[in-house]
Amino acid sequence: MANVQIENGYTKIANELMEVVMLQKFNGSQFKLILTIWRYTYGFNRKSHEFSLTFLSKATNVHKQQVKNELDKLIEEKIIVVVENSTFTKSRKLSFNKDYSQWFNLQSVKEHTVSELPYTTVSELPYTTVSELPYTTVSESTYQERKVKESIKESIKETHKQVYEDTSIYFQLAKYFYERILDNNPEHLKPNLQKWANDIRLMMERDKRSEEQIRYLIDWVQNDNFEMPNVQCPSKLRERFDSLIVKVKNEQSKKYPKKISKDDFDLD
Repeated sequence: MANVQIENGYTKIANELMEVVMLQKFNGSQFKLILTIWRYTYGFNRKSHEFSLTFLSKATNVHKQQVKNELDKLIEEKIIVVVENSTFTKSRKLSFNKDYSQWFNLQSVKEHTVSELPYTTVSELPYTTVSELPYTTVSESTYQERKVKESIKESIKETHKQVYEDTSIYFQLAKYFYERILDNNPEHLKPNLQKWANDIRLMMERDKRSEEQIRYLIDWVQNDNFEMPNVQCPSKLRERFDSLIVKVKNEQSKKYPKKISKDDFDLD
């Protein structure tokens, strides 16, 4: 169960500003960008901050190109302001333009806004003293920001986590690796085969390793007294793949001094 408490941090936004934004015809991506910019500016008691397209893409779960397109529109309409242009070492510094009278294509704003209702008495509650709490200091604010970014990265990883069927080649090779380890060590703890399957997938899709190459090296490693304890999972196999191929070829050349044809042995 989520334990959301204002004491753990909050973003202070003027009611009038929220009401004006609610009246605008922003699309979903634009609205996410505005919320993210609010979060990392007003949420840390500052007016502007550096934002890269990559970070905004991860924070909003919107494709990077789409982020660029929608951000350009918000800048063009003077809703988002570029405070400082990007350099070779820094991203653009952006801020939200709270003077909505400057916005282009501004939708009509009601004469009597919600902020005139009794709800505004919430400002009289003790929550306004939150700014006096210690986490508003710069160093701890930076720490809080880093934790939020880490949380976003983790949630993105969870969102994009793949589940592999038992019949998939990735899962089958992961299972084969585990079974070969059990041949040498029946007491080996059962690993997370889903994670292993994902490492196998990366080897095949990104590194362009074939099923035959992977299966061969799994067998070879489990028969090599030196490499067996060093390569106990697909991620380690992937990391050392090239060096293992060299060792296999050297071993083969010692066993068979005469020339070996490409058809006899080739893991490239």
